[in-house]
Amino acid sequence: MKQPVFVAAALLLWSFPIFTQTFEEIPPGGGGAFHPEPTVCLTDAQRTAIAAMLVENEARLRSQRLIAPDDANGTVAFDWPIKNDPGLGSSWKNTIMIANYVDQQAATGILDYNCGTRSYDGHKGTDISLWPFGWHLKNNNFVQVVAAEAGIIIGKQDGNSDENCVWNNQDWNAVYVRHSDGSVAWYGHMKKNSLTNKAIGTSVAKGEYLGVVASSGISTGPHLHFEVYKQQPYLVSNLIDPYNGTCNNMNPGVSWWANQEPYRKPTLNAALTHNTPPEHGCPTENEIPHFSNQFAPGNQLVYTAVYFRDQMQGQTTSMRILRPNGTIWNSWIHTSPQTYSGSWWWWSWALPSGGPFGTWSFEATFDGQTIVHPFEYGNLVSTNSGNDSPALTLAPNPANGAFRLLSTEQIELEIEVFNGMGRLVFSGKTRTGQEITLGELAAGVYAVRVTAGSHVRHYRLVLE
Repeated sequence: MKQPVFVAAALLLWSFPIFTQTFEEIPPGGGGAFHPEPTVCLTDAQRTAIAAMLVENEARLRSQRLIAPDDANGTVAFDWPIKNDPGLGSSWKNTIMIANYVDQQAATGILDYNCGTRSYDGHKGTDISLWPFGWHLKNNNFVQVVAAEAGIIIGKQDGNSDENCVWNNQDWNAVYVRHSDGSVAWYGHMKKNSLTNKAIGTSVAKGEYLGVVASSGISTGPHLHFEVYKQQPYLVSNLIDPYNGTCNNMNPGVSWWANQEPYRKPTLNAALTHNTPPEHGCPTENEIPHFSNQFAPGNQLVYTAVYFRDQMQGQTTSMRILRPNGTIWNSWIHTSPQTYSGSWWWWSWALPSGGPFGTWSFEATFDGQTIVHPFEYGNLVSTNSGNDSPALTLAPNPANGAFRLLSTEQIELEIEVFNGMGRLVFSGKTRTGQEITLGELAAGVYAVRVTAGSHVRHYRLVLE
């Protein structure tokens, strides 16, 4: 896979609210297509070496009676080989898009199982790309590779660089699983040192953890290359395309999926807020998500953004920004100008300088799917006014894993700490002056919400 190409659609420099509760079309400030361009995932030499390793390992495991004879009546029914970590947060409903299917065309040319061209010449697997912000997902171990079917591990490769984003001849990190019927699945491009600690010759259950999606080997972005053979030798004549379709000539009329997904699966992957337009790219080209769920009045703009898998031409997304009391501050729609395998769009807003302050929401609805993304709007000191509001100071700030809330009064407090993705990472009750220990939270910027009776304050906390 080559470096993703992003098709800009900067139709407006800024989008300002029209203060209406009707849904009107508002062009986005930017966005467009996410399209990982295709290239080979393995060289011929690498394939030859992998095949030799697997044949040798299987022979050894047979001699050790760790592999049972092939079950002639056995069937393979793959579950999805990708699993999201629960810590990802509710603002993400999906983390992938299909970049490439298996190429069915034996001669020069491209033909996928559905008679389309979503592949590249000679591609032997299914490329499941992380989207959006694949490097962020990879670095935080948010997307796991799991066994699509139960079997025996007959090969592992690990220790290779996992942040590749240009063509190279490096080896990948991979796990190879043999099923009871003799077929073998290849899981490639995984994260260095993330592979299951199970040894070659050990069994894995369907759905069991194998590793983390990354970009090792010949890869230009985090994705899983999923490749299947019905038996040895590992040649095109034994290659399987797990998808059943009109143009599948490898295993016609048979799907190897327990529940095959449709060719196009329109999905709202995420609805997020940012403090400046997000930047996509490889680590060397600075993928900068600019995530933010904390905004202050003044000149700061709120950037609302939506991210899609298989957004179809003419499909409409309805969006709203809601005040803390649930009333609509603004609402609009976006109609997809064409069909995209992966796409994204953003709008920018200047919220009213006088508030109301508190927890606002960005809500997006697409193809029957709704994501509600909360964000805080206020002066990041207090969302309340009045002489009866007790004075509180957060110190030290920056902090090294712990802080206190200081006051001349003894006050019962409820504490909530949110990371840059808006995920709640700490909550508890305390009193003024008592130390609050945050444990193993990584260095970075966090938002702290402090509730003291009817008063709510918001602080920006830097952990070193």
